[in-house]
Amino acid sequence: MKLSTALPFLLSVAASPVFVSSSKSSKSNADDCPPPTQEVSCGSTFDSGEVITLAGDVFCEENITQAVGVRDAAITVRGEGTVVDCNGFSVRQKTDSSAAAVDCDVFPSEDNATQILLMKETCDLYFVWGIKVENGATAKNCNVQQFWGGVEILNGGSVENSQASLNFRGLQVENENDNTYSNVKSSSFYNNGQAGLIVFQLKNNGGAAVHIEDVKAMNNRFGIRASGTGITIRNADATNNVFAGLDISRTFGYDDQLTDITLDGQVTLNNNANNGLVGYLGSPVGTLKVSGHLITNGNKEDGVFLGAPLPDDSTDLNVVLGDGSSSGKSGKTSSSGSITSCNNGQTVDGGGDIRNFGSGTFEGTDYTCDKTGGTGDVPVCTPCYPNCVPPQENNGVRNLMGGHNKFDEMMDVTEIEP
Repeated sequence: MKLSTALPFLLSVAASPVFVSSSKSSKSNADDCPPPTQEVSCGSTFDSGEVITLAGDVFCEENITQAVGVRDAAITVRGEGTVVDCNGFSVRQKTDSSAAAVDCDVFPSEDNATQILLMKETCDLYFVWGIKVENGATAKNCNVQQFWGGVEILNGGSVENSQASLNFRGLQVENENDNTYSNVKSSSFYNNGQAGLIVFQLKNNGGAAVHIEDVKAMNNRFGIRASGTGITIRNADATNNVFAGLDISRTFGYDDQLTDITLDGQVTLNNNANNGLVGYLGSPVGTLKVSGHLITNGNKEDGVFLGAPLPDDSTDLNVVLGDGSSSGKSGKTSSSGSITSCNNGQTVDGGGDIRNFGSGTFEGTDYTCDKTGGTGDVPVCTPCYPNCVPPQENNGVRNLMGGHNKFDEMMDVTEIEP
């Protein structure tokens, strides 16, 4: 049954769990009774350390003519200990079509009421966010659909065992403060218009950290986009996306932003329509550490593509194998890492397994690839198929003037901002 604001949906509110006796006599305790229910309307905020458990789907049907120029959310949870447990139910809003949010490319600039309202009216989206998680709060077991942004973690918080789909951005992590911690775990992001998962760490080495673990990002424009320092991605599958599985970039307007990103466990970036791993939008500067096994196979253009053959590119991204908790594919030591990049660029003239047009370097030895190229440093690779004749290499620069040109295609998403 669809629930409207005229009929607020029910949430159940539970105190933090406590240990109780397992004996039958304990069944009479008040703590074992069903938690009381509470009527909550779309647009509600919780910030008192309570645990809110949804009793059903949340479907917001607000009148778009009454929308206001703020980046609001259907549900906001704020502060450590405050939790929304969607209990497997969905949070979504009424739109004029299932693709209204996916196709919404009007950016709701923060602190610009006119632009926010323009986005809402143009895309028929009353709320900007589905769920906002702020200052250490948690959202879990949620399915969020049909918002400009499905979920936002702002200045620390956690999202667990959740899914975001049919939004413009699936989940956005934004840290503006020092010493904040954000965690995204056991979640998936499908069919979002711009990015499945996007991270903005806006303070360089300020003690803020983002940990992403056991996630899937598929059939988005970008699977995962990450910018900043203190970011760890462990066990991720970002395949079958339009532009790239993983994009490492610099946030628009933050010219001094550095990059310090670690790939741990197994990170798979296969079968994307352009690149597996790309690093040149905004000319990122810093280090990509691979302490686990990075696999980037079968992408249409490049497996790994750093820098760009453009006059204003100043990408300086160093790839370093090791310095993490996981071993590479060979399992040699606890500090080794590895990259396997094979069968990329098979259908595009000039594509390759690893190409570098920036000034960064590749450190370490456990690389497996066939086709390398570009104007910068590239690693020495073990062949993908050591007992076979490798495909003919084509290390020339892609023709940027005619035909299929990913750089022209990506200009509309180059300046990515939170």
